[in-house]
Amino acid sequence: MAMDVGSDSDSSPLLSLPKKKENNCTIVKFAVAAIAVGVLAIFLFFSVVGNSKNGEGGQCNLFNGRWIPHPSGPSYNNGSCNFIDDADNCLKNGRPNTEYLYWRWKPYHCDLPPLDPEKFMNTMQDKSWALIGDSILRNQMMSMICLLSKVEEPVEVYHDEAYKSRSFYFPSHNLTIATIWAPFLVKSVTDEDDDGKAKNEIQLYVDVLEKEWEANYHKYDFVLISGGQWFTKTTVVWENNQVIGCHNCREKNLTELGLEYPYRKGPRVGLQLHQQI
Repeated sequence: MAMDVGSDSDSSPLLSLPKKKENNCTIVKFAVAAIAVGVLAIFLFFSVVGNSKNGEGGQCNLFNGRWIPHPSGPSYNNGSCNFIDDADNCLKNGRPNTEYLYWRWKPYHCDLPPLDPEKFMNTMQDKSWALIGDSILRNQMMSMICLLSKVEEPVEVYHDEAYKSRSFYFPSHNLTIATIWAPFLVKSVTDEDDDGKAKNEIQLYVDVLEKEWEANYHKYDFVLISGGQWFTKTTVVWENNQVIGCHNCREKNLTELGLEYPYRKGPRVGLQLHQQI
């Protein structure tokens, strides 16, 4: 079946939030590495200035560090969080080892404290978040939901048919956290089989923003953008309504663009939109 990746009805409940005031904040991060996505929400909330050890006014590069043992383990597990999807439930699906759960990221020159869910919820009273990107970002959102559910059980107010776009609401705090499926950020069309796998090349329109988040991201107080892994897939690249080349399509008589060009183009289109608002 042919489909627009991430496209849903404009009237979806996920996108029914009222338009926010002009001083809404947008946090944009486009990254390949999962660690960059995973710590960004914590970075927004916690100050590492007081814990700095580099003697340079407390500034610290959160992404320059290493994994260290963490004997106490994670803040939640498969049994304590009801929001882990079966497909993402490693232990339920038979993963034999659990050692991977007992590590944490440690920046070289400061400490990265764990998220305090109660403090976060109180700070984010009457706010809304949209996490726009691929499955890595969606997994990070579900991790956040698991952490915050220790304070208040959220209500899932929307999901699309494939559970790729979802929205959760914390009524006591009037807090909404949503994810919008847009793995390239820009428009993409693919022909998928019954398992959701592409049967042929993805048609990628690098100068056309994915319509769902383009039309609705301004309704949120905070927007987190991420992507990367989908750009490694075989794609035919369109610009100005014509094919300009492709990535990883040796059998086609098209210019090989590599992944760098579309990878750079996608976030630029999004940033240009943000500057116009």
